Parts: sequence; C-alpha cells; structure tokens
Amino acid sequence: MEFSGIKISIIKAAVIGVVTYFFMYILVSAALFWFDGFSTAKAFLISLVLFVIAVRVITNETRHRITLKNLVPGLKETLFFVGITAAVIILSGTKFGFFGMGQDQGVYQTKAIELIFDNNTNELDFDYAVNNLDDPEEFGYFRDVVKCLQGYYLVSQDEPFSADDNAGGESGLRGVYHGLPTWPAIMALFGKLFGMSHMQDCQTLFLICFLMIAFYILENFRIKTACEAAFIAILATSPQMIWVSKSALTEMFLTVIFAAFIYLACHENKDIRLFMWIPVAVFSFYHVSVYTMMPVFMIIAWINLLADKRKRAVIVPFMMLITYYAGFLFSIRLSTLYTAFNYINPIQKFIKSIEIENIFDKELTIIVSAVVSACILITVILAVLIRSVKFNSLIGKTEGKTGMILKAVFLIVIAGAVYKYFDLNSGFKFNPNTNIVAMSLACGLITILLAFIGIVLIKHKAIRGIPMSTIAVIFAYIMVWAILFRPKTAYFYYYGRYNVPFLIVPAVFVCVIYKEIKKIDWMPVICAAAVIAYLDYDVIMIQTPDDTNVEWKVVETELAEERPPNSAIVLNSNYRTLIEWMLILKASGADVYPLYGDLDKQTDSLLEKYDNIYFMNESSEEIKIKDYTKKRFEKEYSYYFTHSEDTVNKTNTWIGYPRSFYSEEEELSVYLLK
Repeated sequence: MEFSGIKISIIKAAVIGVVTYFFMYILVSAALFWFDGFSTAKAFLISLVLFVIAVRVITNETRHRITLKNLVPGLKETLFFVGITAAVIILSGTKFGFFGMGQDQGVYQTKAIELIFDNNTNELDFDYAVNNLDDPEEFGYFRDVVKCLQGYYLVSQDEPFSADDNAGGESGLRGVYHGLPTWPAIMALFGKLFGMSHMQDCQTLFLICFLMIAFYILENFRIKTACEAAFIAILATSPQMIWVSKSALTEMFLTVIFAAFIYLACHENKDIRLFMWIPVAVFSFYHVSVYTMMPVFMIIAWINLLADKRKRAVIVPFMMLITYYAGFLFSIRLSTLYTAFNYINPIQKFIKSIEIENIFDKELTIIVSAVVSACILITVILAVLIRSVKFNSLIGKTEGKTGMILKAVFLIVIAGAVYKYFDLNSGFKFNPNTNIVAMSLACGLITILLAFIGIVLIKHKAIRGIPMSTIAVIFAYIMVWAILFRPKTAYFYYYGRYNVPFLIVPAVFVCVIYKEIKKIDWMPVICAAAVIAYLDYDVIMIQTPDDTNVEWKVVETELAEERPPNSAIVLNSNYRTLIEWMLILKASGADVYPLYGDLDKQTDSLLEKYDNIYFMNESSEEIKIKDYTKKRFEKEYSYYFTHSEDTVNKTNTWIGYPRSFYSEEEELSVYLLK
C-alpha cells in the first residue's frame, strides 16, 4: 500500500481495497475454522470491521493523510482498466458448471454448498445412515460408496485414494473434504450474496485484480506502454489462465496472492517492501503448496534485510516464518491427510523409500518445526550482523558482484533446463507437456526462450538494484521449481493449472531483461502473434464449458426443492450420479442413500424409518421405472441438462490445448413412492 505517498489513483485504491478485504477474509475464515466456529456471516462481518479499521488507521495515522482529495483519476490506468475488464467479461464471464466429488474443483464446490447451507462443522458425518441402517451388509455398502467419493477423506485415513476399515471415527463415516476450507469459504460468500450459481463469479473479479496488479508491477519497472499492453494482453488471453478463471479451482486467487508479493517485494520504496510478508501469510492459510515457495520467499526477505540495513526490516522474515508455521499447524489440524500427502509427495521424488504412512502429522510437525527454527536462527544471525560495520563493508563490496553471481546462477539454470528437457524427451523432440515448455506456451509461446536468450545477452552489470535482483531471483527459482518439482504436465488444461500463479514471473522478467539490453521495441509484435494464437482456443472455451457434469440451474433448482418431512432419497448407484448428487443433497438437509441391490427391498427397509421415499435417476437414455421396481413410483419431475468435458487425449495440436469439447444431454428424473 502506497500510503506514504500523497496521491493514489481511484482504480488503484479500489484494487488494493478489494485484494486487502479478501486477504482479511481468508485469515479471518482460517481463524474461525481453526476453532470450528466458522460461518459466512461471521467471516464477512469480522473481515469488514477489520478492513474499515485498517483503512481508518492508514488514512489518519500515516505521515501523509490520505483523504478523498488524494484520490485522483489516471487516464492511462483507466484505459487499461476498462480494456482489461471488457476482455475478462467477454472471455471469462461464463463459468463451468457443477462437477461434484472426484475432482478438486468439484470438491471445493461441494464444500462451498455445505457452507451456503450453514453446515459449518469442520468434520462431516452421516448420522442418519448410522441411525437407520440396521443391516450390517447395507451399512457396509453405504460406507464403501462414501469411501469411493474421491476428495472425501475419512478421519485417520492414511492414503488419498482408499481407506481401511479402521478409518472414519466411531461411526466409520466421519471425514473431511480435500483441501483447505478457506477457498470454499470465498465461493460460499459469493454464493450467499449472489446465488449459488454465481459462486464462481468471484474468479472474474480476481482475474481483473490480478491483471491490474500486473499493470502496476510493469509500471514500477517503467516498461513502455506498448509492451505493458502487449504482455497484459498475453496474460488476459492465455487459454490456461482463462480456463482456470472459469473453474472453481484455487489457482486464480493464488495468482493474486503471488502477484501482490511480487508487487511489494520488487518495489523501489523500502517502506512498502516491509509489507511483502502479508501475501505470504495469506498464502499459508490458503493453500498447502506454500512450502514449495517458502525458500524463495525467505531468500528475498534475507536479501531485503541485508539491503535495507534497518532494524525494522527484520520483521519481514520473522513474520513470514511465524505465519507460515501457523498456516502449517492450521493445515495439518484441519486436513491432516491432504497436508501430509502434499508435503511427502515431492520428497518421494528424491527419497523413494519414504511412504506417507511412515511419516504423518506428528513426525511432519517435528520436521517443519526444525526447518522453521533453523530459518529463525539464520534471521537472528543476519539481524545481529547488519549492526556490524565490518559485515556491512563486506556486503558493500559484494553488491557490485550481484549481477555476476545472478548471471552465473541463470546460466546453470538454463543448462539444467536444457538437460532436463533432453532427459524427459529422449533427445530433441518438441513436447508441450514438458512443464517448462508448458509454462512458456501459457505466457507468450516463446517467452521463456526469449528470457534465456536475454540472460545470455545482458551484461552482468545491468542486473542491479533490489527490484531487478528480486524479480531475477524469483524467475530463477520458478524455473528450478518447473524443472525439479513439476517436470511434466500430464495434460491440459487440468494439470497445466499449477503453472498459472507463476505465469506473471517470466512475463515481467522478459520485459525487464529486454528493457536493460534496449531490445524491447519489437516485443509487442511477438505478443500479438501469441494473442492471435490464443484467441482460437479461447473462442472454443466460450462456446462449450469444460468439466461440467450438471449445469448450475439444475443444481440450484433441485436443492431448493421442499420435500415433506421425514423423507429419504435413493440414488441410482451409477458412479457419476453418486459423485454429483449424494453430498450436495445431504448438504441441503436430505437423507440420501445409494441404491443397494433391489429397490423394492430397500424401499421396504426404509419405510420402517421414513414416511416418503424418492428415487432419483440420471441417464442419457430414457428409463422405465418398472425396470427398477414393482412398487408404484411415479415421476414427480425431470430436468434436462448438458454434460460437457474436453477431449483430454485428443488434442492433436502443437500447443497441447484441446481443440474440441464434447457435450452429452442427460436427464435427471425424480420419482416418489405413492
């Protein structure tokens, strides 16, 4: 926040305000979830109060008071904002539908629906099944179905894709959803405010905020207007970016968090750089993958401490470590299996003998505590050393060699990238699924190649100053991340989403490099070619949604149905029907059972507990109810909707993105026993 200046544009104030509010909302939601006291109303109101207090403090207590008179319009900024907003609404305004359990975004949607219906407890249980299923075999079948709902983890489960007979607590059915609940909390807020079918519209807002932050970063680096427009157009039209912004996945807001970090860390004003720990704190409570970025966050914080030389600069690494550790404890408490699996999975790439069941929450907590303690010790040592005249003199002597050191690091990274590419592809063969290529294709087609060429051409003396050194370190680290931790993208767009938060890094870095070697004027031409290539894929996505099992209007209408008291719903045991409807119908208050063998026998059993029995069937073909039962079930109503998905294994394009999506009409029929 540039509160130490006198003037700030209206649009910038709005963008900072929106981002700050949702940062607060995530931290407040995490605190409420931690103590199992979350509700969207509480999170919304507490965040709003804290936001108002923060604004009052900033506007009244800083050296230069900010009032409405300090808010100024900016023509260039306004034009960029209008262009960005128009492009985002056109390309990303429509969202994918409901997916259901079985994929990350469907799990987040399901959890958000739970929160919309004020089912706010951290752990979920199926009390009605425990109380009403007297037959051990039928209960066992019910539990087997629950275990197959990928993304629902039974408590004490130690493997993501299956659970043993000891998992699930006393009931055998108690569990938690995949991921951290802070992202579903945001979607639930939008669902409460604007309707369930609009919960993903927050992604449109976040994409606009991200692109505006990218604009401010390029402005800080004094990039020419034509190049700013070109690279923002790249980020705004990237099919991978657009796909994520249409989905219910976490990565869109993660781009906002990471871009905010870059904006603060690369700022020339050293007072503003003191706030770079805030996005790291939010990241820590938002997504477990923060640990993969903590090394670069700490390196930058330590570099800033050495460059700043003020005692107050030590707050940055300390706050990063404290909030990261708190976020880890939050994650391991609320989603033990998910957190442990994410931490262990990358380690297994290097130490094959480590298994997730051999290292769980206690052991993992000891390891993380040890690493955080070591980093705190390093921070203390650096804080003491910066008071030493001799140490500062030594730092002063090495500052002139910073560019040389960074260029040497870059050349090693380039060599590593080339080696890894040849290793993965058994020689020189173009492969869009090699992750470093996938990342480049998503942010300008040849952006990373241009960055590598620029690194070779640039003189090491030109790599100077905190802003440039910081973006250089971030770029080098992201390349190492792409080479070591995620070398391949299984298929687009789903697995390419992991790159999205970091696409801003090569885009900004290539601008900075070519600005320094004075070869930037021709960049817009290359960007224009990339945008033209991208729009072909964007139009396909506008015409047909991806990853949609059920359209939102059907979900919203069905969950709004008012059924008589003491009713049970039996679902056709088709797997897709179960992953789509079982948990969201339960969230709405219904007692839901999978079809267990013979519908007549199951109906007789349930009639001992319930007054009304419904049967729900989903199919692309017309069914006859008499094929399921001899009892008098009559159709109450039916919905027709479209199931849409990309043809993952039939891309047939050099860029690797799907060129077609298939659609299949389905019918959902609901019958009532008369």
